[in-house]
Amino acid sequence: MCIDPEKSERSLEIYQKLIAEQQNQIRELEQKLQQERELRRELEAQIGTGTAFRAEGQLIQKIAETIPGLTYIYDLNKQCNIYVNDRSSQILGCTPEEIQHLGSQLFSTIMHPEDLAKVPGNVETLVKYEDHQIFEWEYRIRNARGEWRWLMSRDVIFSRNPDGSPQHLLGYAIDITDCKREARERNQLIASLEKSQEMYRTLIKYYPNGSVFVFDRDLRYSLVDGQGLARAGISKEQLEGKSLQETVPPEDLQLFESKYRAALAGEEHTFEYKYRDLIYSITVVPLKNDREEIFAGMVVSQEITEQKQADLSLQQVKKDLEIKFQKQSAVLKASNQQLREEIIEHWRAEEALRESQQQLELFFSQSLDGFLFMMLDEPIQWDDTVDKEKVLDGVFASEKVTKANDALVAIYGATKEEFMVKH
Repeated sequence: MCIDPEKSERSLEIYQKLIAEQQNQIRELEQKLQQERELRRELEAQIGTGTAFRAEGQLIQKIAETIPGLTYIYDLNKQCNIYVNDRSSQILGCTPEEIQHLGSQLFSTIMHPEDLAKVPGNVETLVKYEDHQIFEWEYRIRNARGEWRWLMSRDVIFSRNPDGSPQHLLGYAIDITDCKREARERNQLIASLEKSQEMYRTLIKYYPNGSVFVFDRDLRYSLVDGQGLARAGISKEQLEGKSLQETVPPEDLQLFESKYRAALAGEEHTFEYKYRDLIYSITVVPLKNDREEIFAGMVVSQEITEQKQADLSLQQVKKDLEIKFQKQSAVLKASNQQLREEIIEHWRAEEALRESQQQLELFFSQSLDGFLFMMLDEPIQWDDTVDKEKVLDGVFASEKVTKANDALVAIYGATKEEFMVKH
């Protein structure tokens, strides 16, 4: 889960701002009440206590109607509210008359039991206060819709009994339910963020052969770790809390800044970067919260020096093989051409031999009167210096005759096959 610390901080600022505004309003009310007290003393001196008290009530009512919170006067002797302004309808869903009708049963009826148990202790503390001191406390009230709402009250002693003990409390209450919820959500976010950061740190710390960097919108590193830092001769302390400009060589600043700002705009980029004798594959991506809002960027750096060297070696081997292949291809092409020529020459020789055999068969198949033909398996001497009859007898006796024409075979009164077997 991605968490936006900026949103959490804004929630805290809103909460603090709201509390500050309410405190300012209370201070203004206290100033008006102080003015009213002075006016009351003047009226008492002029026309008597009864008339002054009525004038005091009218003044308080006018003041109460002008402020956004719930204003009330609580009688400690009767344990009930003797005055509540009209804001009670907005905050509690009850009219001032309904609240006064509940009397001393108000707290037990609408206050949360856990907070009701604290009331006696709060009263015991408050009665020890001076007139100018303000008692502040928070508690839960169930409104007319059955919802539990958080209120914050600021009470001061308004009047005292003849024995000097507090009689009336003047109070001002505001609904802080939303602020409490935002504060709770903020605390949950902070706890979740701390847990996530711890998880991220653990994962990043053991990220093999690389490093991870998280940077904010000011391009300042908020998280740096990974096993690759040591190999590069860098510690996370050198980078965490530092800006990009403080950590990157000037000649590379423009490259990294453009990639970082692109990530904060929602883009992802991967590029190679050489640092000293090491080569890195760097990926820069945006980080988003659960509302898909970009609140930071992340850099994942993976050392690829050995891989690049292996790639270069592989490319060299490939180049060498291509050269060898080209050479072998040329040799093979020449060999193929020579073999082709030899095959063609052999084919031509076979064709010539077949033609010669066909012509020879045709020659021997002809029967020419007076001509005798035969073929021997080896040359013999045949001229006037030899006894030709003896030569022929020797030829026939040695079975050297491989072919004979019909005229020669006819002399012996046999077929060609019989003649060849005999001779």
